[in-house]
Amino acid sequence: MLKPGEKSVLVLQSSPKSRRLTARAVAATGAHCVAPPTGEESTQALANGPLDVLVVDWENAALAQQAVKLNPRLEVVLLTDRPAFERYAEDIMDLPMSSMIVSSFVAVPDANDPVATRELVTTVAKLFTGDIFGLEKYMGWGAAIREQEIRASQQAEGIVQSACEDAARSGMPERELSSLGLLVDELCTNAVWDAPVDAEGQPRYADKSRAQPVALAPNEYVTVRYGSDGNLFGVSVSDNFGRLDQDLAVRYIRKCFRHNDQQVSKSAGGAGLGLYMAFNSVSSFVINVDPGVRTEVIGLIRLGRAPKPPAGESLGTSRSLCYFRTKRPKKGE
Repeated sequence: MLKPGEKSVLVLQSSPKSRRLTARAVAATGAHCVAPPTGEESTQALANGPLDVLVVDWENAALAQQAVKLNPRLEVVLLTDRPAFERYAEDIMDLPMSSMIVSSFVAVPDANDPVATRELVTTVAKLFTGDIFGLEKYMGWGAAIREQEIRASQQAEGIVQSACEDAARSGMPERELSSLGLLVDELCTNAVWDAPVDAEGQPRYADKSRAQPVALAPNEYVTVRYGSDGNLFGVSVSDNFGRLDQDLAVRYIRKCFRHNDQQVSKSAGGAGLGLYMAFNSVSSFVINVDPGVRTEVIGLIRLGRAPKPPAGESLGTSRSLCYFRTKRPKKGE
């Protein structure tokens, strides 16, 4: 029986080791966690309710539809790996999920990675509270986060330099500093040129050359935050438009896993390659969206070596990617 105010989480994963690892991470949030070992027990657990969050792998994803029918307010987290996402992307994105983590480390039982475990704890906690924004949620307590504002496109270059200087002081290897610079530059570029729209919802700067300076209106200012906790160096870039809806995010996410000419936009803005390049610079990539209000994109780069990737996958494929969007109350609620 649940205690007053206690949250309830159901974990449905096929691998016993993965199930135990996920349940341990979820329990760290203080939630009551149930991780049934069989399909019959899983179905029974869904019917018993109440549930706040369902954590499910692709093999058990069909149960998510059933779960949401029983509980429309249920938050669903999908844990999957890159091969499954590439193969079943369209079906995956049809699931009634609140967030997903595409990562080898959280989907493969032998990859016990403390950073990935902390990311899962953060994911569940964000769903419990509805508070999805903030770089500090992924950093250790006490980490100093710097904040700067972009009011004109020319300021981005100075912010890239400042972030790289901070990262160098944090011990980031020289080979990673160029990746960080690329990440910050691309996220700022997208927020400055692609995010702003006019009163009719039409893009204001997306068709302009990136070489053409842009002076932003006050409601278009971009916020950049960055810092380190000794294990990770993190960057977040926020705009005030919240235009990165799920369909657009899906297209971007799929680009992050492709390696062909579809990456490159032929438009004057040329932003088609940006998200792909930024994603390939990081170990974790987080997209937070309050539709029509705010988009925050977070990139995390490890300062030390990551655990050895699962057999058959290179280090470059072991990144995690999370997408969150806020839920607003329906009329009458």
